[in-house]
Amino acid sequence: RAGSELRLGVALKGTGLYIDVAMRRFFSQIDIPLIERRCYPAERISRGNDYEYRSAEGWSFTCPKHYICDIYYPARFSRELLAHSVL
Repeated sequence: RAGSELRLGVALKGTGLYIDVAMRRFFSQIDIPLIERRCYPAERISRGNDYEYRSAEGWSFTCPKHYICDIYYPARFSRELLAHSVL
């Protein structure tokens, strides 16, 4: 609880779980003495080459439109992947 960090995630409706997009793993929403993790549903707003994710509480997160593709493209097989070097 020394600081706060906003991260893009996808909440699984009806559970206390969410997927951290960049880390590609599940986490639980929790509130314990050393850690607090909460999800804030957000609206995605297109801003040129970026998306802004803004919650009703006023939190916002901005990332390039290709952010999710950069993370997940090499993790899912497609024929397009054969034409690229995957490092």
